[in-house]
Amino acid sequence: MHHCKMAKTTLVLWILALLEGVASIDIVPLVLGPEFQRAYGEQDILRGFKLNVQEGEDPLQGIVFTGKINPLPFSTSYAKSSIITSAEEVRKMTELSGHLSVAYGPMISGSGAGSYLENKVQSKRQISILYRTRKVAFARKVDVGTLKPITGLETLSRDERTEKYGSKFIDQILYGAQLDLIYTLESAEDTDLMELAAELKGRIGFGPLSVEFQALFELEEGSTSSRYSLSIEAMASGINFSVPSNPSFDATNQLIKDFNNAYDKMLEKVGQGESVAESHVASQFSPVAFALSPIDEYLGSKLDLAESARFDDKMKSLSTSYYHALFVKSQLSKIAEDQKELYGRDPKTRVEVFGPYKDMVIAVQEELDLKIDECLEFRKKSMREIVGTSAKVPSRYANEDVLAGLNGAAYIPSPVSIQGALFDELYYQGFAIPKYAVDDSSDSYLIPWMGGKLRRDDDRSVVASAYTPGDLVLLAMEEISSGAGHKYLKYGDQVFFQVSTLDYRWLKRDSSTNNTMSNDYLSESDNTNSGLLYQWNVRSVVGKAVTPDPKVGQCVKYGDVIFLNNHGMWMHKGLGLGSGGHPHPNVDTVKDGFETSRLQWKVRSTTKGDLDPAGGQCIQILSKIYLQCNEEKNLWVTGGRSAGNIQVVLDEKYYEGQNLSHMEWIVRKEAGDGMRDAGFFCPADSAKGRWKPLQLTPPLGRPLVYVGINRTFDFPPRVWVQTETWEDSVTASITGGFQFGGVYIPWIGAKDREDSVRKVLHNITEMDMNVETTGQAWQFVYDISDACTRMWELQTRDGVTTDNENQKPCCLPGQELDPSQPHGPCVLQSACQCEQSVCNPQAPDQVQNKSSVPTVAPSDQSSGAPKKNPWSLLGSIFAAVPATYLLLVVGVFLTGL
Repeated sequence: MHHCKMAKTTLVLWILALLEGVASIDIVPLVLGPEFQRAYGEQDILRGFKLNVQEGEDPLQGIVFTGKINPLPFSTSYAKSSIITSAEEVRKMTELSGHLSVAYGPMISGSGAGSYLENKVQSKRQISILYRTRKVAFARKVDVGTLKPITGLETLSRDERTEKYGSKFIDQILYGAQLDLIYTLESAEDTDLMELAAELKGRIGFGPLSVEFQALFELEEGSTSSRYSLSIEAMASGINFSVPSNPSFDATNQLIKDFNNAYDKMLEKVGQGESVAESHVASQFSPVAFALSPIDEYLGSKLDLAESARFDDKMKSLSTSYYHALFVKSQLSKIAEDQKELYGRDPKTRVEVFGPYKDMVIAVQEELDLKIDECLEFRKKSMREIVGTSAKVPSRYANEDVLAGLNGAAYIPSPVSIQGALFDELYYQGFAIPKYAVDDSSDSYLIPWMGGKLRRDDDRSVVASAYTPGDLVLLAMEEISSGAGHKYLKYGDQVFFQVSTLDYRWLKRDSSTNNTMSNDYLSESDNTNSGLLYQWNVRSVVGKAVTPDPKVGQCVKYGDVIFLNNHGMWMHKGLGLGSGGHPHPNVDTVKDGFETSRLQWKVRSTTKGDLDPAGGQCIQILSKIYLQCNEEKNLWVTGGRSAGNIQVVLDEKYYEGQNLSHMEWIVRKEAGDGMRDAGFFCPADSAKGRWKPLQLTPPLGRPLVYVGINRTFDFPPRVWVQTETWEDSVTASITGGFQFGGVYIPWIGAKDREDSVRKVLHNITEMDMNVETTGQAWQFVYDISDACTRMWELQTRDGVTTDNENQKPCCLPGQELDPSQPHGPCVLQSACQCEQSVCNPQAPDQVQNKSSVPTVAPSDQSSGAPKKNPWSLLGSIFAAVPATYLLLVVGVFLTGL
């Protein structure tokens, strides 16, 4: 018993000694950008600092100790930046330890936090990056050996002392210079800004933005505004250094360099052998931070120090709940404001769609206010109450699913039910609210609401995207029935690789030698066992071929490293050389257990460069690809070599002009008929529709119109061939969904749109306006992005005229509410890219059901057709949609969005 008691005592003393050894010194900034500055100075050294403050109470308290203050050499600097996506990112950039952040800084009150977070919370239209560099030249610090408590301090109880002076005191002030930058990236419509923010963050302080990136912030053709905008706030403190208001990105990079140079030049003025703190330069630096130490480290018992550490831990836990509630409340306000702008244009959607959402936002914000109040009440407690076992730190707001739904980040797994329609093998991402928010039920599960997307479970591709549940149902049904969209190569697929340079040659595993070869599948397809030797399973990892791949169903992308398996045998960089004196390794197949790097093949869209220009794009079926040896990157899989055109080896690309067709492989889900003309390069990835203003052409005095592919210096590339399958890829990039005016459009009239796109793809025709026009003519074009070219233009036959160049067309072709007014409202809540006053006139009941009025369509110059109105009748796109479909549209629209 005696030994046990001694052991316990020793353990307690060891823990207390450890606590004493690690007693933390907190470095606290005095400036946190334009919104928060504090003017502490040398006169504040030895003052107490209180964490458990009342609402509105200053944490800085009276003098606690006396002591000698000395200059201290303290030279350090750092730079940091962060994309603000969460409450924790905000706290990190304030540089405040968790236990301090509830008492000091811009977030200590609800109103202050709202102002500070206003331009920092992330939404679908805003994201911020904070940058800070701080340089410390010297410090003024108390000599702890001279510390003496003020008269009467030791007579106070611990609670009295903490209540009057706090649990910490300022032991030093740091002098130097600091530069704060706030980059706020905004979008005109809902989108994911993370990728843009990551590129922006990576260039801060290092160099200019790419030309492609800068183009995103320029005015789009035919538009009065850009899709993205960037605003920057700058503030310098500590030294006399001026900063411009709202500088450009390149200007801020120069600002960072100039700031560093200005600081360095000040230090150069310090005499040799002289410290900064004792030189004449010291007076030119202002305080940028201060340091805190626990009062109990210099006053009180070891047990008091342990209790102080527990107090800090509880205040740190409090800050997690407190910051989270403040951040998500501000985030909800910002997102609701953005959505109000979107849904407030139409009275019906404002009441029926946005109304329930806004009510739910208000209800959640009220709950968050209660959580904030709970945290503030806990902060008021005495130190003894806080460290007591009965004091429970307020928990973090728990209803994360509802928050995700209100923030547009909800995930609802398959099967998804939307307004009575059930979608199997699809999942939902987007805005959502609890079911009880729209009916009298007690059901709390989330239902899709406002904007969102339906995606396929197998490859995550978008099936439909809309801004109301009713539209989402219609578009999903139409998309599923039409089958529009690309067909992608996916992990887990069994595929054929056809040699691009020869007909009737596919990649095969030779079962007798386990080498690979290029042979005729059709001559062996009747033999089931032989036919299987041509089918390759695409995998992301090496393992048993019968085990599902961890990425099964996900698309394979250019730049991915893959493994190819043929019934238990893995394609492998051979150990021997090709036959016939070929100087490079053959390509064979092996079982598990070989060096993994020899089994890796990188899928490329080109043999040029180390980085694939199409990197990250999903690979479409029938695309031509290259397979690069990942272990020895100058080697590429080549087929159809040597006598009989059956050898498969690894070969080098010797020069840029070399014929690379032996290295090209056509990816096929089915073997096909043996003809290689189905394969294509430059698969189209995405499309964006826009209205392009046309110029008058002398001496005609009217616009000259070109229809079809706009061939330029950059397009088409050398490798491109206009095959039918390439045209299929371009068509799918449009009928599968495209962008218009910042809105994603899953195409409703897919069949009619497909026919019109194919016609202009196949023919390049010069056309002109048939009569004189005094207005501005516009042609609808698609900007197509593919694996070879960042953007090229497909010019359609759709066109309109407006009074002048400032009145751009607002709607998609044929979706004008009044066809005689292209610069006006659009039908059925369809996408409108003009100002709210144009898209949603104040008196919508004035627009009655009018008869169709002709709009302008170009006519073939060689047709000899009589010259009429500048653009012939297009009418509404819905005129071409079957009557049963129109009934479905009207039925869902009337039953409520």
